[in-house]
Amino acid sequence: MLYYYMQPIRKIEKGESVEGYASNLAYSLFKGITRDTGLPYTHDHLARLALLIGDLALPSKYHDALIAAAWLHDSAEDIEGIGVFDPFEKEPAREKGAVYLNDLLENAGDTGKYICFIVNLMTHRKGMLYQSYVYKIFTFPEKPALRDLHILTGLLKMADIRLNTNPDEKKNVNSCVEDYFTLRNADEKSLAAFYSKTKVIDAFRKSGAMVFDVGLFVETLLEGFKQKQRAIATDNICQYLPLAEHRLLVEVGKNNALFDWQKLRKMLKSTYIDSLRCYPGSLYDVKRMGINRKAPKISGYTPLLKEIRLEAAKAE
Repeated sequence: MLYYYMQPIRKIEKGESVEGYASNLAYSLFKGITRDTGLPYTHDHLARLALLIGDLALPSKYHDALIAAAWLHDSAEDIEGIGVFDPFEKEPAREKGAVYLNDLLENAGDTGKYICFIVNLMTHRKGMLYQSYVYKIFTFPEKPALRDLHILTGLLKMADIRLNTNPDEKKNVNSCVEDYFTLRNADEKSLAAFYSKTKVIDAFRKSGAMVFDVGLFVETLLEGFKQKQRAIATDNICQYLPLAEHRLLVEVGKNNALFDWQKLRKMLKSTYIDSLRCYPGSLYDVKRMGINRKAPKISGYTPLLKEIRLEAAKAE
């Protein structure tokens, strides 16, 4: 048994389903954690991601590991005390007191290593330049096994982004408001601490007073969520989507044994469309942003943005 904040976590047993073990572990680690919608993180994101990636990926020796990694992809990044390292690294660094997925999955053999490799690559660590993190995922090495794992991590990342891009999603502010009402008679210092914690303090500073104001509090929470949606959309449009399209759809191409090319293209296109709905600018602005700027023309292939633009023009 390994311990996470004095709670025992059992290691996977030899021959046990990695998918079943990973889902049970995820439900344990993310217990009580909700998304901005107010729905449980496990049910509303991790379970949906496992289903989506299972549909996109083709049968291979990595398939079970990929679905298990979908369940655990946020564990090392979001859950304090949980760690993971590259299983193919000779002398990996370990943080004292952390429980490592590598140890928990040791009895799963190579499949356990595949899971840890994917989760490690998906983990954005503090102090790491975000652009470096993105490019590391989509830089496919020449060594076949590592190349396959990088490709599948890229596939998982884009499935994750697809589920995190929803212009119709609304923030559930009920629990925050309930907590806020307990501070109705609180002093300025207590209110300021709460505003800082809920990331609305700038709005109250701008108003000129640290007072109890339900209207301003709720308005700022909702506006903050919209800004987050716009930031995600811009990130998608500037780097993730054009990079994934070029690396996965063009470079890896249709004739691969890892993912369904048509399903991936359809998913990337829907992510582009939803991102454009969140993005405050025009479709024409996007062509001059990030990786899209002066993107090379590819013979025999119609870029997704061009396809979307032509369809929009035809519909007018």
